[in-house]
Amino acid sequence: MRPATDRSEDYREPMRARAVIIIALALLAAVLVVRVAFVAAYASRQPAKAAAIWPNHPEVIFATGLQEARRSGAAGRPVDSALVEKLLSAATKSPLAPEPYLVRGVQAELAGNRALAAKAFLEARRLDPRSVAARYFLANHFLQTGKVRLGLSEISALARLVPQSLDDIAPYLAAYARSPGGAHEVKAMLADHPELEPLLLNILAADAGNDRLVLYLWSGRGGNDASGWQVRLLNSLIDARRYGQAQVAWTRFSPNSYREQELVDPKFELSALPPFGWTFASGPAGVAEAEEEGRLHIIYYGRDDVSLAKQLLMMRPGSYRLSMRVSPGSQASKALAWTVRCLPSSDEIANAGMVGAHNGELAVKFKVPPAGCIAQQLELAGTAPELPAPADLTVADFRLVQEAG
Repeated sequence: MRPATDRSEDYREPMRARAVIIIALALLAAVLVVRVAFVAAYASRQPAKAAAIWPNHPEVIFATGLQEARRSGAAGRPVDSALVEKLLSAATKSPLAPEPYLVRGVQAELAGNRALAAKAFLEARRLDPRSVAARYFLANHFLQTGKVRLGLSEISALARLVPQSLDDIAPYLAAYARSPGGAHEVKAMLADHPELEPLLLNILAADAGNDRLVLYLWSGRGGNDASGWQVRLLNSLIDARRYGQAQVAWTRFSPNSYREQELVDPKFELSALPPFGWTFASGPAGVAEAEEEGRLHIIYYGRDDVSLAKQLLMMRPGSYRLSMRVSPGSQASKALAWTVRCLPSSDEIANAGMVGAHNGELAVKFKVPPAGCIAQQLELAGTAPELPAPADLTVADFRLVQEAG
């Protein structure tokens, strides 16, 4: 007869097996909970990340599928029918969610039934007023069917629900603002949602043909949020050779800029937007930086060709004199020169090499021709010599004046 203590061993193996199964099930449940929580957290914000964890989860299918549908709509392409079928299949696994109605709405739009699509999208919004997809499709539907105020209201809701979606919303606003009668509605919306203004204007500023629209929509707010799109619009106008319009816009953007004779900001205080204000280089090829008392400190390493400082001018035909004080001078400065070129021809009309400074003063006279020189580019450029040598100098008393006669 085996001892009692020995008999207990008969139960230990099955108990260990059950314990292993229970622990495994607990771990599986924990993993499942974490997985579901992860998908819920990332499906709408980062569908690609969620898809890597659980690609067949209905929420992931909804998020990735609806994102693809949005991309198709933005590109003007019809939504793929296979995608619709995939979304419909996922919808059967989540019947109380708003997504089935979104899928039905997309399907109705594919079939050309906009009335049914609107009903489906409205029902999706009723089930979940915070559904980003429902708001998105409703906004798109309303704008396409001419119900502008309703469409802009949905876009406003999107901006509140998902602030990071502003980049995606702006192209739709831009397209509508360009449509007949749309500018007034968009301007009214921007008054309620000023955070959309720089994003929208930055998109419109890429096309010089939108200059009047941009200036109409602009609220007058400046600062760092505005400077990006303002410079972009100015560069677009200059690329289109519309120098006069660029200067008019720039004057509105930089009303307090200081001008002396033909130069804006001659003391290098960076008080005006480029290109009519200064653009300075700061990189591995060289640096130009403003210092106190109206000086410009220039460091050029002599390894690469580089534009160190430049300003766009609008001089009338006539005779001019460019002058400055340079210190200290060195042979390495021969790689640096100020030039003036006509635009749009790019013909050079002045060249003042830094090494040519006499007793610390550098000056050059030149003429702006009556034709082919609507605007001018003043530029300090470094041209790399065969044997690189660094140059370190300072420019002060910078002047550009028109001479009599």
